[in-house]
Amino acid sequence: MCALCVWHFSSVRSPSRNAFESASTALAAGGEMARAVPGTALAPLTEEWQRVNQDLDNTAQFLLATLP
Repeated sequence: MCALCVWHFSSVRSPSRNAFESASTALAAGGEMARAVPGTALAPLTEEWQRVNQDLDNTAQFLLATLP
């Protein structure tokens, strides 16, 4: 596994200018998509993040309550 990692990182070439242009194009397209997606499509994700935050808050409260 270590040998594979060493080989991979030693064989990686420095990115070309074309690679940077492709990455910036992809990031720009992602930003445009995020602005174009209607709020109704993102509402379930927002609700899910609220539930995750509530779970984290409840976990923190439980852990603090169990400390001596």
